[in-house]
Amino acid sequence: PLKALLGVCTVHRSASIKRAGICLCTALLVDTRDVWSSKKAPAMGENSEGGGDDKRINANEVDLERAALECCLSLLGDNDPKVASEATGAIKSYRKMHSGQSWKETTGTKIVPRLLDLTQGLPTLARSGRDSELRCQIRLVAGYLMVSLNLDQGDDETNSRSQSKEERKQRSEIASALACESVSSIIRMSLTELFRLDYNTVSVSPQMPSKILIDQGSSSSVFYLTGVNRFRYLRHESSVASAMEMLRFLGMALGAKRGALFVDGCIAELCDAARGMSRNGKAQICWLDQWAGLVVLSKEILASAFVSGENVIPPSNDARQTLKQCTDKKSLEILQSLVSSILPVVTRPPLWTLPTTVQIAEDESRVHGTYRNEVTLRSYLTSPRGLDTAILEDQRPVDAAAIDSETSASAFCGNAILIGLLMELIGTISVLLGESIRPFLPTILYPVLENTSAVHHHHVQQAALLTLEQLSQADGCATVTSFISKHFDYLVDSVTAKLRRPGGVTKASVPYVNQDLF
Repeated sequence: PLKALLGVCTVHRSASIKRAGICLCTALLVDTRDVWSSKKAPAMGENSEGGGDDKRINANEVDLERAALECCLSLLGDNDPKVASEATGAIKSYRKMHSGQSWKETTGTKIVPRLLDLTQGLPTLARSGRDSELRCQIRLVAGYLMVSLNLDQGDDETNSRSQSKEERKQRSEIASALACESVSSIIRMSLTELFRLDYNTVSVSPQMPSKILIDQGSSSSVFYLTGVNRFRYLRHESSVASAMEMLRFLGMALGAKRGALFVDGCIAELCDAARGMSRNGKAQICWLDQWAGLVVLSKEILASAFVSGENVIPPSNDARQTLKQCTDKKSLEILQSLVSSILPVVTRPPLWTLPTTVQIAEDESRVHGTYRNEVTLRSYLTSPRGLDTAILEDQRPVDAAAIDSETSASAFCGNAILIGLLMELIGTISVLLGESIRPFLPTILYPVLENTSAVHHHHVQQAALLTLEQLSQADGCATVTSFISKHFDYLVDSVTAKLRRPGGVTKASVPYVNQDLF
């Protein structure tokens, strides 16, 4: 009954009920633990070697202790400051009952296995639509990560100095366990499912010529917002905020070196999977559902793994206003090594050139000979009933299977969101590197500027503008225009390379996207 009651407290909407639940947890974990806990009870998470009734009693005691602890952990990130503060106080009181080694044996060695269990359960909760339980479990994962970082600790300065070496060792052990490929792959796939994109959240807005878009800049009424809810299973803003906070704590727990390995693994999986994608149609939607969330993980882990200073919690609001340059020399070297590995991959086909509009799909169809009649394609995409009203070519029925596999408005939106996320990743990298981004500008400047063209989806255009502004600020330029003028030689080299074949023969026609850029 006590465990059931604690379970209700964690998901209840009332702050007073949550605070009462924390008082109950404090009574169980601190005030009366010597009363209800038998002397033979094993440490939390360990198996009892007793038999019969003793084994059952000890198992119940362990479960009750963990339920009370997890109730407090899940409320550490509650929206009500009083609830979060009281939960923090309960955790501190519980930790004071244990010596450093006892706390490590009781909780520290059990964090990673428990994190895996909880993370693997997130997609199931997400698909079930139980938002309150989903948020509670997300916050519980974040709570365990906070404990691993010792962010809830409030000891005096002297005690903190005396335990700092042991704490750093424990944090390193947890980070190593999380970065292990067998563990990180499970975390990646579970969280990718949680951050499945919602393609219907992309607002309708007209495309704008590149010059007008750049001239208007951030003042544009259609300015790209990274905080828009774009996830299918995270239906409420509070769920999105909790999930992003969980990713930030995961990045902090991994640290710079292991965070770089985690991000590199995400991009490697994404690129390996991209070899078999369909680029458009229903098959592409299925591909996006399975893999696009990896870019979300990469961006958030990167932003938090390279924060400067110890025990700094990245704020949960808009990262554009809070993310700062990485100043630690060793971390900066690790980041530069990671960036040199992933940027050439994400700014090249097939990920960077996914079709996001009908016009791009038509251009591809002309190049590859997919359709003999462009009017058929446009009619299919704009028809409310799809193939039922599609124009017939040469009085013959259109191949329904071919069109269905090649065209989909939802796939266009999904591709646009994916490319926007890739540019958000580049923007995050530019903020973290600051002026150190300059060696990578020949690789990324033209691809980003190219996406401001009116041929692209408006979501891609606006994301490109934001990325250009972040690049210009990192480079020390006051405006995007001055930034482009400063590095115009990079653009000339890139355009020249695109207009010429390896043998030096110019192409017969300039790509459509380049006309707008000229």
